Amino acid sequence: MVVFLYVLEDWDRPWDRDVFEAGVDSGTTVVNGLVCVFGLWACHRANGASTGADFLGRVVALGAVLLVRFAAFAFVLFALWVVLATWLRILLASYEDFDFVSVVVTVLFWWRLRLNVSMVAIPVI
Repeated sequence: MVVFLYVLEDWDRPWDRDVFEAGVDSGTTVVNGLVCVFGLWACHRANGASTGADFLGRVVALGAVLLVRFAAFAFVLFALWVVLATWLRILLASYEDFDFVSVVVTVLFWWRLRLNVSMVAIPVI
């Protein structure tokens, strides 16, 4: 779902981008894709790898809840960013800023999902 959202975000870009914007956009999309692949692998390992139980169910259920939480968190950060950019007039909102923030949010998402998967995979004694 996260990779799909990044692809949709790329399609929403204006067509008159320069070479730098296109390069940053393409680079961060590739990095986000690699982070998603590595994050899924890390979640699989946290679930017990081949000996783990119900990996797909855990990742989908926990991931859906986290995706909603991260979407709400990202919306609040975006609104704060726009308010500060308007109020201080020193921060300029650009697509490149969003691209770099998207990498950080993707890393945080997969880190948290891996943590949640490891919590439900290990029985508490």
